[in-house]
Amino acid sequence: MPVVGWAVGIGAALVDYYYIMPALKKKPGDRSEPERLLDAPIGSNDVGAPRVWAIGTRIRVPTHIMFQDSKTREETSGSTKAGTQTSLRRVIFDAALALNDRPTQRLVTLYGNGRLMLFRTRNQLQIRTHLMTVTLLNSDQITLTMADTLQPAFTEKFKLGDYVQLRDWVQTAGTPVNLKPFEVTTISDHSSTTPSSIGLTRRWGWITSNMSSVSGLNAGTAFQPAALERIDDRLYCDGYVTVGTNFAKRASHLEGNFIFVANEPVVLRSDSSANAGGIWFPNVPSPITYRRTETRTLTLNNPPPAFPYTGVINAFNGYLASQNGASIGTITQFSPLEIYGTGSSFYFGVFAESWNPDAYYYTGSDTQLTDPILDSVLGTANVPAYRGLSYQVLDGFVSTLFGDQLPYSCEAILEVDNQMDWPQAIETLLRERGNLLSPAIDVNGVTSRPFQGYFLRGAVPCVQAIQPLLIAGQITVQDRDGVLAFSEFRNADSVAIDNGAVISHFGTRLDGDKAADDKWTIEDKGEGDLPKQVNVRHQDADNLLLAGMQSFGLRSPESTDEQNEQDVDLRQLVMTRREATNLAATMLRRAWVNRRTYRFVLPAAYLHLLESDLVTWTDDEGRPHVARIIQRDVGNDFRVSITALAEDLDLTVAGSPAQSASSFVPGLPGGSSGIETTIVDAPAVTDSTAYIPGLHIAIDHTGGQWAGAAVYESTDGTNFDLVGTTDKRSVVGTSEAQLDFWPSAETIIDPNPLFSPQPANDFQAIVWQFSDSAASRVLSTTQARTERGSNWAAIVAPGQPTEIVSFRTVTALGGGRFTIQDYYRGLRGTTPQTWPAGAKMVLLDGSPFWREFVGEITPTALAYKIVPAGLTLDDVEPISVVNQRRNASPLPVRQVNKVIDTTSLTARFTVKYQWCRQVLPYNAQPPHPMDEEVESYRFTIYDPTGTQVRRVRTITASLTGSNSLRDRWIDYTSAQQSADGYTPGTSATFWVDVQQVGKFGLSPSRKGLY
Repeated sequence: MPVVGWAVGIGAALVDYYYIMPALKKKPGDRSEPERLLDAPIGSNDVGAPRVWAIGTRIRVPTHIMFQDSKTREETSGSTKAGTQTSLRRVIFDAALALNDRPTQRLVTLYGNGRLMLFRTRNQLQIRTHLMTVTLLNSDQITLTMADTLQPAFTEKFKLGDYVQLRDWVQTAGTPVNLKPFEVTTISDHSSTTPSSIGLTRRWGWITSNMSSVSGLNAGTAFQPAALERIDDRLYCDGYVTVGTNFAKRASHLEGNFIFVANEPVVLRSDSSANAGGIWFPNVPSPITYRRTETRTLTLNNPPPAFPYTGVINAFNGYLASQNGASIGTITQFSPLEIYGTGSSFYFGVFAESWNPDAYYYTGSDTQLTDPILDSVLGTANVPAYRGLSYQVLDGFVSTLFGDQLPYSCEAILEVDNQMDWPQAIETLLRERGNLLSPAIDVNGVTSRPFQGYFLRGAVPCVQAIQPLLIAGQITVQDRDGVLAFSEFRNADSVAIDNGAVISHFGTRLDGDKAADDKWTIEDKGEGDLPKQVNVRHQDADNLLLAGMQSFGLRSPESTDEQNEQDVDLRQLVMTRREATNLAATMLRRAWVNRRTYRFVLPAAYLHLLESDLVTWTDDEGRPHVARIIQRDVGNDFRVSITALAEDLDLTVAGSPAQSASSFVPGLPGGSSGIETTIVDAPAVTDSTAYIPGLHIAIDHTGGQWAGAAVYESTDGTNFDLVGTTDKRSVVGTSEAQLDFWPSAETIIDPNPLFSPQPANDFQAIVWQFSDSAASRVLSTTQARTERGSNWAAIVAPGQPTEIVSFRTVTALGGGRFTIQDYYRGLRGTTPQTWPAGAKMVLLDGSPFWREFVGEITPTALAYKIVPAGLTLDDVEPISVVNQRRNASPLPVRQVNKVIDTTSLTARFTVKYQWCRQVLPYNAQPPHPMDEEVESYRFTIYDPTGTQVRRVRTITASLTGSNSLRDRWIDYTSAQQSADGYTPGTSATFWVDVQQVGKFGLSPSRKGLY
């Protein structure tokens, strides 16, 4: 293949790829699919079917069935039904799968029809990136935080209560933290500006030390990133002591039967010291009946073993009971009993237990030998060693789960090359697919950064095979005297063209030719032909290498009615979400920058210019221009005709592209006015504001000409976007005296109320100061109208949760001062409290500006600038607020009952009544209709002092097949009570906090002594 042809084809494609690369892009509206030159991962077994060539650190590829012997039907058992004898058979055969047409380090995972067949570990859920930071909170807890919101959120893989471990983290001193179990105790998703974080508390393996000495802990480098992974391959059990019997109870997030299978070999181990030479277990402990009515028991050999113990679990129920009341010793949450499997890394029931897949995996090395299984079937003389081909032989494959045949879709995750970078990837592809020698390849202009993975399938021409890498890496190439020189766009050679007052090299002509009217011509592509959004499809390195798509679009593409959306198909390339998003933003920017085309003629002095070179010049008005050459033609007279595209050297997006939208009209014109702003984050008082997170922004007019105001919002405290305008003036008053505490006017029906009943002081008279503009809107009303929503208000003060109240009697004192009395307190589930002088009262009559947050992500930390007409952003100070989404969060639980069983002393806590977000008539008694997507409650049990959390239990309707719970209760056994420091008894009391869990968070705490 001529090198010059390569340079012209590749160099032009990278600048104007919308024309050169139709195979890599298409508009979603197009019904006709392009030719599938680079196929999706689907296995093949046809004669002559294309095989895979893959490079990179880790890549998901389709496999090719290279061998399968005759099927063997093995009879396993027989049965009779309706007098007919029926034999049950299994289909078993040997097979070989071709994985990669080049040496490959190892096979990590093999999927059949989306099901795990072979795997290195059961810990499949992990997040691996060097863009994590760690904060050491204390000797027991750490917090991990993502660098930005383009990284995967911790909530995608983990949840509260999960057991996780750090892997490949770097530390300079202290107790090693890698592979030590932690429990997830806090977790947060990405917000619009704040990246996800996760709080971890140490659990097992720290019996003699903690994390107080740990220092220098970091997440590694881009080439060797650290990981956080969920522990799904072992079980931890904490010890609890009861009268006459000791037992260990499951502490892990998974039950034993979700980790182990019948007859799987296991090891039991503990760091604790125990009496009588070890922990003793009965041969068959009492069975535990599961929710699915399964009975599972643990069977261990007698006599009782000492640790470590290797045995066989026939079935596991998650509980281990000791024999004869023997002491469990010092088993705690930091040194519990550990149970882990010793079986092979494959799915039981598909392969024989004694089979070792590593013994039948071939890396494709130059020294590998023939496979003994293939030798036995085909004959030694008929089987090559397949050197240069990595493949896996399956011995005794039980195909019952796959329709008595090999899976039609067989995919493999491979670790091919060790820490490959982009320069190595380009050179490897050209050498192995293009048969070029290393001296003919120059990749010094390409930055060394991690290369994730890339695969080809079949005989793809090399000039086409390299295009995805050039697109993704924003790389160009030139033929420099027989050497292909690769460089990133910003590193390309640049040449300045003279265009001075005395002499200009533009518009070169021969003697006698008439001068051109223009030194250069300019042509701009129409906006309708430009993309408004670019989607990049890729293998998602942040999500088990599954198919991913990241997008970037124009903020407000209203200049044309045509919404041109373009896909860039890089599904055979592995990229992180951050890389794919940055690429989409870069390609969209480049398309709009490159819309301008320059054409001009230069003298022979510019013969050295090549395609993809940059040219710069200053026009006659002093404006600078930068363009990239896409076509260069030299005539017989040695004049150089150039076609170039406008270019921006700082165009590539390497950070975190952010998008927002704004289509609001600016504030009304007029003179400046004085305003006072109060933010109200409280339960909704109307149905229209109860189901989507939002804030009330009360803008009180304090003087001057009122012509409305513009509301600007910021999620980073620096950049403010216009989110709306308003011409309404809110009613806001300030108290001149203390408003005393008394119970809610809404009837308290809980036998264990959070506060002691006191006589209601409905006649307490408090003076409130309002602005003159609000004086005519603060009026007395009847009790009936108050109960229907008239005179409902929010009381707000710094550091205190908002209380919803209403009032009946108003006496005007003049000057905007009013005496208000006859209050209803603690409405909509809020808590009555004592309010000091200076507290704000905001009338919830529809006048406050309503800021609604539509979408899956609701910002938490916000800042607002309220700009009255006639002023600018710089004229007002920001107002910071932490958005707790109280309007859309559940209201507190209304009644919780406790019943203690007189025999077992088990305490049962039942949610008898709860609120709903729907605004019901005043004093409406439960039960209330369920208006959460899934009904769920969290019970937090404290120690007898009510200060330390002992355990957290959650019940949810997701396990019931309905969005409503049938049984809203949890049981607190006597053993658990003893472990938590309580003395079990029929009249025992406990500190318990009950919260309802909703779509947008938790309800306020309902903590009390029950």
